[in-house]
Amino acid sequence: MKVFYYTSGRCAAMVVIMLLAAFLAACSGNSGKRTVKAEQIDDDAIEVSVVNEWQNNFLHFIDDSIQWKPFTSVKLVDKPVVVVYKLKLNYTSSKIIDFEGANKVELFEQKGIQLVKHRNAGILAEDQRLFMYQMRACVIIETATQQSNYAYAQVSYTSLKQKPRVLMYSTPGVYHRLNAKILMDGFLLGALLVILIINFIFWLSTKDKTYRPYIFYVLGFALFFAIRETFIFETISHLLSPLILELVMILASVIIITSYLWFVRSYLKLGIREGVWNIIISILIAASVFLFVILGVLHCLGTEPSTLIVALWAVFIFTLMNVPVWRQRNAYKPARLLLLSNVILSIGALINVLIGIDTHSILINNALEIAVVGQMILFSKGIGERLSLEIQEKEQAQEKALKLLEQKVTERTVELVAQKELVEKKNKAILDSLNYARHIQAGILPSSALLDELLGENFVLYKPKSIVAGDFYWLEQVGDKVFFAVADCTGHGVPGALVSVMCSNILTRLVKEFKLSQPAEILDNAVVLLENYFEKSDHEVKDGMDLALCCYQSSTGILEYAGANNPLYLVRSNTLEEYKADRQPIGKYRKRKTFTNHSIQLQKADCLYMSSDGYADQFGGPDGAKFRYNRFKELLINSHNLKMIEQKGILDKTIEDWKAGCEQIDDICVMGLRIK
Repeated sequence: MKVFYYTSGRCAAMVVIMLLAAFLAACSGNSGKRTVKAEQIDDDAIEVSVVNEWQNNFLHFIDDSIQWKPFTSVKLVDKPVVVVYKLKLNYTSSKIIDFEGANKVELFEQKGIQLVKHRNAGILAEDQRLFMYQMRACVIIETATQQSNYAYAQVSYTSLKQKPRVLMYSTPGVYHRLNAKILMDGFLLGALLVILIINFIFWLSTKDKTYRPYIFYVLGFALFFAIRETFIFETISHLLSPLILELVMILASVIIITSYLWFVRSYLKLGIREGVWNIIISILIAASVFLFVILGVLHCLGTEPSTLIVALWAVFIFTLMNVPVWRQRNAYKPARLLLLSNVILSIGALINVLIGIDTHSILINNALEIAVVGQMILFSKGIGERLSLEIQEKEQAQEKALKLLEQKVTERTVELVAQKELVEKKNKAILDSLNYARHIQAGILPSSALLDELLGENFVLYKPKSIVAGDFYWLEQVGDKVFFAVADCTGHGVPGALVSVMCSNILTRLVKEFKLSQPAEILDNAVVLLENYFEKSDHEVKDGMDLALCCYQSSTGILEYAGANNPLYLVRSNTLEEYKADRQPIGKYRKRKTFTNHSIQLQKADCLYMSSDGYADQFGGPDGAKFRYNRFKELLINSHNLKMIEQKGILDKTIEDWKAGCEQIDDICVMGLRIK
């Protein structure tokens, strides 16, 4: 962006240099004779005839039938009129004949027996303003003669409110002055075009929306000055009709006023800073467009409304817009340049109107154009300062936001550290509680010594998913009968552990307090006790357990079994026999029925296995699938001849290899024993 502003400054400097060159050239052009004296043709040398309309074939119109009258007989009228002149000329050098107040001239000079048509001096025609606000339509007579000649001219006037005059100017004097003006006009229009091109490039580069109305504003003034300046008008006035030229002037005026309003709104950001003025400008833009459309329609209908309306509306707009600019001058520094540019434009317009009428100074006559170019340069500088201020504000906002973010990050870091310490403290307390709960849960599990004493050769593979588990194994002896079970309570972790303690206590009560010995009967009563416990709650509790329960009497070698969803596996002579469990849990169940009691005569070396569903349901392997019961039973068959402790190792390694990187999804509990 620094390169952009540096380039913008150089471009503005270039325009200033061009204006300085125009100033020097104009001063040089006026360093000689500052005025051009006019010689009025005597009334006695002029005869006239008033006709109704312009004669397209004027040469054939001139004949002896014309009724010539003295020049003094011309009547003053306030309407368009065409006057035919017969002039007696006597000159020794090239002259410019000026029919004062005329807007169209056609002249033939008699040379011997011929009539020679002379070209209209377009350089001095109406709206070309050799002398500011003195409308001229002139004819150049280039051939010098020493004798009197007659010239015939057809001249059109918009009105004759005062007696017309016919003047003669020295051609070199007019050209000398005219060249200085053309040079000044060229440099002023060239400056506007340079500003237009440069800022169009800036708009393409920066995409700043303020450049769009600014470009239209420059374009409007360039079009306005091009139409009313000498060398442009001399070219196009012969190509376009007066109506088209008037409509183009109206178009240029509406572009200037509406784009200026648009520019002020965008430049000052009135949509954000001054909501009321934003609405006012929208209304003024609509009113301006409507006014100029009406003026254009009136011109097309042949009515020529006064240009004073346009001038007054422009003065009203430019004066009114100083109000929001003045209001923003302190709060928004770029507004000061806009205010200064408006002052310069106002001074230029006042000089042009009040002083330019009675002076022949090229600089004063072009005061409005010079003021407009100066305004454009200040606008360009103002946009640059505005962009620089926006960048500065964005940088300050970013810096402020960064500091605020750093502050928030610091505060958040302190807060997170405190929260982390609090969470760690709470986690430690929770872990301590869970570890203590594990010790409590371990207290209800039978010890290895008791298992070996009552079951003989055995193993228990116990792998909780969390610190505490919902799976548990249970062992009790009543008389000569040994009761043992593997249970899987609802859930895992703390909820499962709570249910497991309750269910272990129920089993113990049923065999010791209720003196029950048949596994099916024990399970039926366990359902009743568990439901009685949970009925005390206001909320419905559907927790319970699945288990395989056995009762073994060593004196008879008979094993009784009943299961709630969990089966019993008997491996004998490389053959596995599965005793099916009832498809119902210990807990709430709608289709409740009594449990089935199985009686089995065991033989020496028979191997018994009970397991929760955690082993078979574990995900893993190459496909991320479940281990499944078929693979589990095959593993039991293949390893049953090994010592129980070795079987435990195989089962543990197999499931660890299977789950590999997968998370353990449930508690695992497997019990195995061999009959002596």
